[in-house]
Amino acid sequence: VEPIKDEAEKLKKQNYKVISKGLWSNNCIKKLYIMKKRLGSSSMYSPNKDTFLLYNLKKKNYPLFEVTNEIDIDCTTINESLNNLNLKKLDFLKIDTQGAEIEILKGLGKYFPLLLKVEVQIVPMYERVPDWSELINYLYKLNYMTCEWTEIGTHATRSPVEMDMLFIPNYLNNNGKELIMSRKKEFISLMLIFGQIKLLQIISTKLNFPEMLEIENLNDKFFY
Repeated sequence: VEPIKDEAEKLKKQNYKVISKGLWSNNCIKKLYIMKKRLGSSSMYSPNKDTFLLYNLKKKNYPLFEVTNEIDIDCTTINESLNNLNLKKLDFLKIDTQGAEIEILKGLGKYFPLLLKVEVQIVPMYERVPDWSELINYLYKLNYMTCEWTEIGTHATRSPVEMDMLFIPNYLNNNGKELIMSRKKEFISLMLIFGQIKLLQIISTKLNFPEMLEIENLNDKFFY
């Protein structure tokens, strides 16, 4: 996804499938704040300097977060974008969009990933970003459960101010079970890729995967 036209054209020349619009909860025009001093950095929200110290940012680095340009971009939804690309399913979705995660998720439509990796700002680095609990609650209402969170960077608080979180369908109810079973092989692959072996073993037993015995014999050498 690349809403900046010049950058989108570069990706297309490298034979990527590119959504050359911003993603949001509906079709609209939004302002994108660009920070050219911080390579590749932009956001739908302007930076909030009041929170920088909580991220352990040194004052000499504050200028990296100065907005150098503001542009209006066309926005669309994940649902419409994937329809236009003739994609029937979405197995894995990663969202790292500096506070816009919940608005993007509101545009999922009929597409329900088997695994999501979402950046979550406990303390927003940007102004007017929805509270992180709204993001978590929204995913829970979509019938997802979290299975991992990893802190990003350093912080002045005793808990992380920013995390990467993994979500999978809630296998403990029928809707989650049906979603997993509809693409079981893809789900198994994603769980192995992300090192979720112990949880995969539990789910395979609960849902009676034909591959259950093989999965039970997996040896988790990296995560205990």
